[in-house]
Amino acid sequence: MNSNTVMNIVHLIPSLGFGGGVENLLYHFCRVSDRSRFRFSVFYWDDPDDFADKIKATGVDVQRLSISNVVSLDGALKVAAAVRQAKAHVINSYFIDADLLGFMASRLTGVPLVMSNHSYPFPENRWQALRYRLMSGGMQKIICVSRAVKQHMMDTTGIREGKFEVIHNGVDRELFLNKRTPEQMTAIRTTFGFSAAHRVIGNVARLVPAKGYDYFLKAAGIVAQNFPEARFLIVGGGSDIDLKVLAGKLGIADRVVFAGPRKDVADILSIMDVFLFPTYDEAFGICLLEAMAAGVPVVASRRTAIPEIITDGKEGFLVPPRDEAKIADAVMRILGDAALSKRFALAGVERSRDFTLDAMVKKTEAVYERAGRR
Repeated sequence: MNSNTVMNIVHLIPSLGFGGGVENLLYHFCRVSDRSRFRFSVFYWDDPDDFADKIKATGVDVQRLSISNVVSLDGALKVAAAVRQAKAHVINSYFIDADLLGFMASRLTGVPLVMSNHSYPFPENRWQALRYRLMSGGMQKIICVSRAVKQHMMDTTGIREGKFEVIHNGVDRELFLNKRTPEQMTAIRTTFGFSAAHRVIGNVARLVPAKGYDYFLKAAGIVAQNFPEARFLIVGGGSDIDLKVLAGKLGIADRVVFAGPRKDVADILSIMDVFLFPTYDEAFGICLLEAMAAGVPVVASRRTAIPEIITDGKEGFLVPPRDEAKIADAVMRILGDAALSKRFALAGVERSRDFTLDAMVKKTEAVYERAGRR
């Protein structure tokens, strides 16, 4: 392949729902990538498909494949046919089923495979680890979104280090920089029943146990006793029934707003005084980058990939994930010290420059070019 050839890249992913960060990243990747050098096709087979039209609007070919049994020869043959139709130079797969289908399609077509790992801990068991160990010979590269993800995968599979490439996720900072007027921010606050006097501690993430929402609420109960003006905003899709029950038991139900999934995340971040993310395990934590770009001080777990993003005491505080007292103390230190809050906010905005969408895209494009020249 010569340097002037436009590369055809197939992205293989199970679904295109709004609930996942990978799907959103794929949309932004397609939106900003260099179309003079790359042409993309996105193939998926499962519900939901909320992002399908958004990705199509960027000029990318999006097709839903008719695959009823994913782990099957029939599924592999259908993916292989789609790969041939797209005249692909590289396949990029996301998530375990797509990785397997991508591997089989790569073997059938001879098209190089790049796998992207956005999950932690993954592989989760020895059978998954064995699968990836066996498939690794047929993969050109395994892109990991953090050093923590790479190290876990190396430790569990025994795959050699040369197979891996760490490419941190990135955000379009311009979308999150807070340029809103006081009147606009008042209107956003009013949407959630907050006044100018309220101090807003929030989170934006899927409502799943691993995100540590139980300790978010336990810490909120402590903060509320010391800061009566504190209000707590939880944004994300998923079941909030157990969390609402817990908020009631803690006596803070009237101070917690469960906003559900939202598309106006940048607006919501603009009214937060603290972004609290007591996750148990995190592959990367792109929501932290969004909060930092928006100038929101952060309190997050000292776990897995998060120390790759945040330096304790510089952009915010790092805390043990299951210690509500220390979590609450970190939040209250920020609420009680305007100078500290401002210092964290400015440092976070500056740190977010190291994790731009453009940088992520360029590094990934370089992987495609190397894989396509094999």
